[in-house]
Amino acid sequence: MSDNEKYELYSRGFCPFTQMVRVAFNFKEIPYTFTRWSPSDPEPEWLAQASPDNTVPVLRLLDGSFTNSSVKMIALAEEKGSGPTLYPNEFAAEWEATLRTELVPSFLKVLMAANPKIQAEFRPKLTSILKKITDHLEKSNGKYFFGDSYSVIDVICSPLLHRLPLIQYFRGPNFSNPVLATYISSLETHPAFQSIQWPLASIRSALIMMLPKMRPMSAGRLQHIAIRAHFAKVIELNKALVATESKEEAIDLSRELTRRVETLVLFIEQHAAFEEQVVYPVFEEMSPGSTTTAHDEHVHDEQVLASAKRDFPAAQREVENAEDKVIKAKEAFGKLLPGLEKWNKAMTEHMAGEEKDLFPMTEKLGEREIGVFRKIYYHCVSVREVLLPFVMEFLSPQERMQYMNNISEAVFESDFEQWQLCGKYLAKSLPKAELADLVERLPKLAKAL
Repeated sequence: MSDNEKYELYSRGFCPFTQMVRVAFNFKEIPYTFTRWSPSDPEPEWLAQASPDNTVPVLRLLDGSFTNSSVKMIALAEEKGSGPTLYPNEFAAEWEATLRTELVPSFLKVLMAANPKIQAEFRPKLTSILKKITDHLEKSNGKYFFGDSYSVIDVICSPLLHRLPLIQYFRGPNFSNPVLATYISSLETHPAFQSIQWPLASIRSALIMMLPKMRPMSAGRLQHIAIRAHFAKVIELNKALVATESKEEAIDLSRELTRRVETLVLFIEQHAAFEEQVVYPVFEEMSPGSTTTAHDEHVHDEQVLASAKRDFPAAQREVENAEDKVIKAKEAFGKLLPGLEKWNKAMTEHMAGEEKDLFPMTEKLGEREIGVFRKIYYHCVSVREVLLPFVMEFLSPQERMQYMNNISEAVFESDFEQWQLCGKYLAKSLPKAELADLVERLPKLAKAL
């Protein structure tokens, strides 16, 4: 076959389906040329006809026609190529169908979806198919899915499982295990994949720029995550304080617990205030009566917040002034624990109600959304230095990125000084390694530091 008779494969970015095709072509020794467009490259006019849905890869066949189906390209490799078959037994086609319907969609949804609900929906599905793969590998003898026979299953798995660490980086959960790790190592060192694999760091950098971000009002969900985490922390500290037998620990824990409760109260007060003054009026305009329950709960919470602001500092002072600080800590803070747990339960139910009934309304704000969020941002300006570290402390790295991206949507272009202040607050509160990680995930943050 002459150079003019080679298949022509085209793609853009770091497409895993393109990698599947290249692995199959390499394994089956299909002669082809490969062209990869960068984001700045002009794409040819023929692409619109060759790939009406604008997906890649695209393959120009020997007769000049095109296909943008990676499934057909792999089938072509099996039909036209040389060497061992990609279907070494009667189970290969069945497993191929399973991977295409279970592994491919769940993997891509968990990694690529901006909506946390979609990620959550597909996480169990990804866990399930990876367990199926792991169970099969444990029974298989050899380096690959079907023992020593390289197959279409390995072709499909190679680019996806190679990206498994990126799910942990962007989404948190670690889906790997020792069996999968050994299998992935075998896939990555197979010549068909090794010669065309992209460094994970390069794929990660590309995904940082291209992964879709959540809408600005998603900050509410992130704030709820922070509130839940801080409640868990103060309850943990309160229990430790009641259980301690150390004078020094009683003093330290009482101070830390009181500081955290006071900050938690401040945040919940601010959170309720901007909801009442900024968000709920908009929701009421959209759907009269929709915020009545949440408003009534806010009114009830005012007494709870006032009690917390009064009782925890008072208990701390009692410990500080007591002769037997351990006994006083058990007594003073022991009385507060049931109320703290009751408060946590009430707040959990309140937030769940908002997430069920009110959060979906943010999706209907349209062009008004950024304006509403900007008002929320400025409502909290006076306490931002305290509350920004509070929110960020227990968020995952990617959630931190999303929260700061939301803020950037509100102020980066319109009020850069505010963006710089946020950078200053983060630089003071985050460890250097965590700040560097956040800058890597959100490069525009570097301009605020």
